[in-house]
Amino acid sequence: MQITRVSDAVPSTEDRDARDARVSGNGKFFVYQSESDYQNTGLAHFADGVWNIWRTSNVFASDGGGVVGVENDVNELVSSDSKPSDKDAKMVSINHDGNRACYSSNVPGEESIMLADFDSDGSRTLKYITNFTAAGGRDANYCDISADGSTIVFESDGELIPSIFTAKSKDQIYMTQDDGATFTMITPAELSTASKSQGASVSRDGSFVSFRSTMQSDDFELDLDDYTSPPSSSTKPEAWLFRSSDQKLSRVTNLKEQECNTTIIYEKMVERWTEASLAAEGITKGSTVSCPYAAAQGWLPSAGTIGIGAVNQPKISDDGRFMSFTTNFNAATIRGTMEKPQVVAGTNLFLYDQVLGFTWLLTHEGEVGAATTEADIEAFCCPDASSSKKRGACSTSNEMKGSCCWQKPCWFPALNSYISGNGQSIVFTSDFGHDKENDDDFGPIWKDLEIVHYHIPTSTFTPITKTSDKNYDDFAPSLNYDGDVVAFTSDYDYVKDDAILSTNQIFAAKIGMGCSKDAAATNYLSSPDVEVCCEFNEDSIDTDMDMGAGGVPFSLKFNGDLRDALERVPFYDDATSPERFCSQYVEDVKTDVACSLSIPKKALKMTYPNQNASTGSGSGACGDWMDNGIRVTFEIMSWGDRTSETLKSELVDQQMSSSSSLWNGYLTKTMLEATEAPTSSPTPSPTPSPTPLPTPSPTSSPTSSQTKAKSPSAGSENTSNDPSSKALGESENLSDGSIAAITIGSIVGVVAIAFGTRMMLHRGRHKNSRHFVSSEHEHFNDI
Repeated sequence: MQITRVSDAVPSTEDRDARDARVSGNGKFFVYQSESDYQNTGLAHFADGVWNIWRTSNVFASDGGGVVGVENDVNELVSSDSKPSDKDAKMVSINHDGNRACYSSNVPGEESIMLADFDSDGSRTLKYITNFTAAGGRDANYCDISADGSTIVFESDGELIPSIFTAKSKDQIYMTQDDGATFTMITPAELSTASKSQGASVSRDGSFVSFRSTMQSDDFELDLDDYTSPPSSSTKPEAWLFRSSDQKLSRVTNLKEQECNTTIIYEKMVERWTEASLAAEGITKGSTVSCPYAAAQGWLPSAGTIGIGAVNQPKISDDGRFMSFTTNFNAATIRGTMEKPQVVAGTNLFLYDQVLGFTWLLTHEGEVGAATTEADIEAFCCPDASSSKKRGACSTSNEMKGSCCWQKPCWFPALNSYISGNGQSIVFTSDFGHDKENDDDFGPIWKDLEIVHYHIPTSTFTPITKTSDKNYDDFAPSLNYDGDVVAFTSDYDYVKDDAILSTNQIFAAKIGMGCSKDAAATNYLSSPDVEVCCEFNEDSIDTDMDMGAGGVPFSLKFNGDLRDALERVPFYDDATSPERFCSQYVEDVKTDVACSLSIPKKALKMTYPNQNASTGSGSGACGDWMDNGIRVTFEIMSWGDRTSETLKSELVDQQMSSSSSLWNGYLTKTMLEATEAPTSSPTPSPTPSPTPLPTPSPTSSPTSSQTKAKSPSAGSENTSNDPSSKALGESENLSDGSIAAITIGSIVGVVAIAFGTRMMLHRGRHKNSRHFVSSEHEHFNDI
């Protein structure tokens, strides 16, 4: 892995910082805010303490740059070279090709969004997207520009649409697809004075926008004209998704009733200490100070105090399928068959899949009641704790509340997540090791914030930085489209191996991602930093010549219930959603199996469900999954010097090994657990008679020039973290969404999915009509 420095302190005799970098989708350009005067102008608006936006390229040897220092870098000013010295430019975003960047500037008075366009000759043009003066007291911040450069989204409390009133400091999410000539407010106008929405992130062409919001919404029918319906959203920020094609909104998370429950905490405290003993210490009720402790003890499913993380969460992939975010709520709706219930006391990393409606918990603090022992917590949290919270000084009252340093987890499993454009990689900041294959890297890493890479298809964590020193933090990472170039801020110089505590700079890591298992793979790499699925030129493969005439049948069964899964799919449509879900599910299984065997996907012929058959009983994209459970059958063809029988044997061996590639696949980690070699075509187990497929209705619309139906939203039910035991063939759909356990022979495994917790916010009924307006204004003159 190659790490190089992108920015530099200029002049070197002064403490000139740089921070908050974004890397372009093609991995060639880095934009960031810096106090440096790269052109050595000596002008006041390039003085120390004044922030400007710069674009740097040529940083890697493969780009013509050097592997050390910044001598060959090309630095170009993005922001205005004539702005006053008391004005800053910050918080930049860049498109895929690196020729368009939006950022915030407090010129002319309050933060406004600006757009920089670079021509092929290197010249640039600047224009205002918004233009707020100090007199109005309104501003706009945290823009994101789509990969194709067509769409800019941002948060603002400004009144950019004349007919819509917004409250000061109540930010809403705006979108422009014509460089600020018109705006669409994608959050409901009726809630613009009552809620705050932030952290907008846009897909490749503006088709989807993710954001977090405190806006409240009822299960099915929220009367937006008379805001009196009981809220069902959490009061903490939740994750939302906007679809541009029909201007619908869907709430992604379901945090309501998962907030820290102080009543339960007090009941548990009484069990442990007795009510009389608590009263003697003046404790008559639970407190939120005890929430992380209660989560670590398994009293609560999670700490439930921090909603979707700031500052720019959630993040969205280019195609809009995946979103990454952090929270200390247990937002997961699915987990692998072999995975045990996890403590969620600190902020953890989650992945949302809008096609399948799944939310995965990716980071693991440790199993409930096992990994987060007092010794672990004490070793991590006590050295820097207040003396009054250490052993020998922590009061009885504090100990009863679980707020002594050896009781209350204080680590950050995940912060600042960023998902790659291709939706296959995530980088994040963490002071917690996640490499289970290496015991030295698993668990807390002593308050040292590092950058970690996660590869979604193979469930692989890879540390990008590792200073093992709490004084040297790395933070605010971003990723290119392919997920192999990481930009981040650090107070350690990886080139000079020296501390830069007062002059934080931008660094870039080039990750070797490839397949070492087949030299015929187009992404073959003998010693990759991250082992990924083998890729082949599928179009050039002749099935009969390269794979033989016939294959060996094989079948895999998966945990979960299709009906419950479909209830989580956003923007549900009876005519298309089931087929889309099942087709994607089969394709993902195909990808997982091919990846586990390191063969082309073309070497797997999917036979059931038949994706080409007409819809009907036992046919179509979903087959008989409604009645008989999720089962995927395929033929394994020969590949290279491995016969189909050899590949089948390898697959069986992987089924029997919980550490195999198959059990780490995106969906194959949810297979039914095998205790002996399976038959190639198992008979599906009987299931209870099906209930009718739900008939959802469309949802919420934003404020724009169209007229749409009224916005419903959000239902929720509580989720338990207590597993229940059921025998194979009797696994039940738990109405409260808890995760069931299955027993196979003498082995107990955890069922992957409680598809059950119903979240039908995105399928409420229309109520009344709703009008939307767009604003139009003249472009400001180029500056």
